[in-house]
Amino acid sequence: MEFKILKDFDNRLMKRREVIVEMDYGGGATPSKGELQLLFAKKFAVDPERVEISKIFSNKGYSSGKIWIKIWDEPKVEVILKEKREGKEEKEEKTETEESKGETSQEEKEEGEEVQEKSEEKGSEEGGVNGEEGEKQEQA
Repeated sequence: MEFKILKDFDNRLMKRREVIVEMDYGGGATPSKGELQLLFAKKFAVDPERVEISKIFSNKGYSSGKIWIKIWDEPKVEVILKEKREGKEEKEEKTETEESKGETSQEEKEEGEEVQEKSEEKGSEEGGVNGEEGEKQEQA
């Protein structure tokens, strides 16, 4: 991935450095903010917690685009790739609990079907099809 710095501005009021970069992605998909955060932290020799990727504008139909980067004087930004890993673990835990809930609901469904079958069997023992008894009583 090659990049060219278009603008480099030192914003002392906001205590950050603002950089606009034009980047060629090397024929692949647009990189994630987490990947770019780590890449530019290495390129500018700063801690990844100080690098914020504000915007990524890809050129339509090309594997290139402009990226707006803010490099803070103090660590302010969370490292994005670590968050994604934790988020995946949380999702896995949620799916496991949902699967266990799904098993209980399937058991409840099976129990409900058994109860329904038993009630149908009782109805057939008492007089057959519903309504036959009522017709016989009316005729007599």
